[in-house]
Amino acid sequence: MIPLGGAKKIKTAMSTLRQRLKEAKELLSKTYDTTITYVVVCRKTDTFNNAIDFFKTLEEARECIKGINEQFVLEGETRTKLYILPIVVDADSYELVTKENMEYYDLNSDWVKDFKKERESWFN
Repeated sequence: MIPLGGAKKIKTAMSTLRQRLKEAKELLSKTYDTTITYVVVCRKTDTFNNAIDFFKTLEEARECIKGINEQFVLEGETRTKLYILPIVVDADSYELVTKENMEYYDLNSDWVKDFKKERESWFN
């Protein structure tokens, strides 16, 4: 089923998700003890601060959008356009990885290198 915007609009939205996912995976590969999580937002320009909700998988985020749109239809409203934003977070605390705290996650930072050495000593 193609929404009112047509097939071209779907391709643009998916390309945006693909591009954002590619960027998140690139950051993930350069960081220590992080994971990707997905947030559902109302506008392409929204950030995690404006998130409707956070999800561990892309499928969960898609199901959220599907559920919201089903509810809108049941209430006699039109479907809404929502977006999925992949973000890189701390694997334990789910704190967002930002420029400000990148030294604690960057694989090349002295902090991460020292932490990894210290952690190895715990198991030896």
